[in-house]
Amino acid sequence: MVTPAVSGGDLARVAIVGASLGGMSTASGLRGHGFDGEIVMVEAEAELPPDRPPLSKQVLTGEWPLERARQPGSATLDELGVDLRFGRRAVRLDVATRTLTLDDHETVSADAVVLATGSAARRPPIPGIDRPGVHLLRTGADAAALRAGLAATPQRVLIVGAGFIGLEVAGSARELGLPVTVVEAFATPASRVLPPAIGMALAAAAVDAGVDLRTDTSVEALLGPGVEGAAGGDGDAPVAGALLSDGTTLAADLVLVAVGAVPASGWLSDTPGIDLDDGVLADATAMAAPGVAVVGDLARWWHRGAGGFVRVEHWDNAIEMGRYVGARLMARDDAEPYTPVPWMWSNQFGAKFQLAGHVSPDDALTWIDGTPEDRAWVGVTHDGTTVKSVMGYNRNPKVMRIRMRMDGPDGLALVDLLAAESTQ
Repeated sequence: MVTPAVSGGDLARVAIVGASLGGMSTASGLRGHGFDGEIVMVEAEAELPPDRPPLSKQVLTGEWPLERARQPGSATLDELGVDLRFGRRAVRLDVATRTLTLDDHETVSADAVVLATGSAARRPPIPGIDRPGVHLLRTGADAAALRAGLAATPQRVLIVGAGFIGLEVAGSARELGLPVTVVEAFATPASRVLPPAIGMALAAAAVDAGVDLRTDTSVEALLGPGVEGAAGGDGDAPVAGALLSDGTTLAADLVLVAVGAVPASGWLSDTPGIDLDDGVLADATAMAAPGVAVVGDLARWWHRGAGGFVRVEHWDNAIEMGRYVGARLMARDDAEPYTPVPWMWSNQFGAKFQLAGHVSPDDALTWIDGTPEDRAWVGVTHDGTTVKSVMGYNRNPKVMRIRMRMDGPDGLALVDLLAAESTQ
């Protein structure tokens, strides 16, 4: 079933909630498909949110100033003719009338509404997480604060979480010559996403780079000076260490908590007509309700190729989904479903990891080029018949070639891939 969109010639005004990558790409997609009406964009931050990939790498190492981490296409913002309202937060949506209420009680009505509020850094209930010296990394302000902390040459950096952001920041800190400990509650990095063998390969690269990686270990509390007891003294004192689940105490004067992200959907709680379940649920064409679309990290849409609802937190998807929704709103109700092969990359310790497709930790894994010991490899996950994902480490061209072969109506048969690889 396709949810109706008020579209094409019926559109005079579109309201977009969020000026991050997905929201800006939607505005560009609308203009690119001939929309000449009004675009109102509501953005909670005081300025355009930055491009996030450089925040954990070039910005932290000082290679780039924060101002250089601009969103793609931000230079053409004036050409888009957007009524961009900074420092304004949407607090309510009336789905039936497509009316937004903002935090100053102003209302914005539109013919179509696009939800693009993205996601926020997950903030676990660790005692001491509010101490000075404890950081999250999601916004430009977060990156500036973390960069200043690293520039002050801490005695030891502690990173809570060995996901992609955690490992990228560990790589940046090691590039700066700082001692780094990464604490991961599960057995391997990114274990909620990657098969164990892939996580072990990423772990080996981190250890080779000098990271003190402690898996199957969690942080029980972040401690202040003196670090005696779980409370660690004055709760307002700067962080000086951590109490770990194995009973040890680790000294650390800069901490990054990097345990994933959550959809920024709280303002939509109890909104009639909107279904929330790890994001805003949408149909196969990114419509969450008649005249209401959703893009980027916030969207959990029905992916016909995956055979279920998916939510994709990748940079590339925010751009492509925004462009798609811009076209979707102009296409009436005969739009083709949005069925991309998701793709992401992560630069860690001087190497590039890439992943394309849909992957689960318990998927079958087959190496098709190299092994983790080679520090250059490609592996695919599959169900015995069809390739579900391809992952590579320092094998960028091969990953991209396989990704393109997966992007077909019938996907990529495992036997066809293995036959092609055997001839190379």
